[in-house]
Amino acid sequence: MSAAGPPGPAVEPFGPERLDAAAALLAARHRRARRREPALDGRHTTRAACVSLLRRARDDGARCGRPPRRCGGGLSAGPDRPPSGVRRADPSDIDALEPPRGLVNAAHTAPPVFAFADQPMWDVLRSGHPELLSDPEVAYWVAEGSGGVDGFIVMRPVPAGESSLLKPQGSLELLLAATAPHARGSGVGTLLTRWALTDAARRGFTVCATDWRAANPLASVFWPHRGFRPAAHRLHRILGPRLTGPEHITGP
Repeated sequence: MSAAGPPGPAVEPFGPERLDAAAALLAARHRRARRREPALDGRHTTRAACVSLLRRARDDGARCGRPPRRCGGGLSAGPDRPPSGVRRADPSDIDALEPPRGLVNAAHTAPPVFAFADQPMWDVLRSGHPELLSDPEVAYWVAEGSGGVDGFIVMRPVPAGESSLLKPQGSLELLLAATAPHARGSGVGTLLTRWALTDAARRGFTVCATDWRAANPLASVFWPHRGFRPAAHRLHRILGPRLTGPEHITGP
């Protein structure tokens, strides 16, 4: 004999009629988050501000987002020149940086992350690197050793139009970083990160934001040890064509 328990919460599509209630919930959550992490953007603590944010997210539709965890780190100044072996990359480094950039792709698609990313998506990301290397506002740092490029890190000021709940106005975003397998354990990743944050502080930035997938074992250990504090968690999954192809769709 069995008895049914109380019904669980209903899950329904998000429609415009729920926008105000969702915005109030989001604003309340952000006020709580700012009490734990004051560096978070203070503009999104009201329902009106969050209504605008949610409308923009709805209009963006299913566009690919960033990985599910975002963190903020406070910055403090230090030495005024990069350590030995570390320098600012430039457009002539584009080919030498191809193998370490590929590590980012490999880390996202391999177990235990299993993130779906098709080739066109990575082609778009690859095409943006020459622009990053040419932008004087972007700090694209590279570490070199006897075996070539040991690692890189990319720091970009958050544009005014991209500031959000978790990327405050005037903050810096750590876009990408990777260490070559042959250099892991040598301290080069720590060296690059420490210098990149030091340089950012010297340029007047006080907050750096980044994100990583919680399922990525290397990132989930490395970034908290570099001073990044978790500020939000997000459930996010891009479904591959094996799950969304016509053979898996039923009904008319």
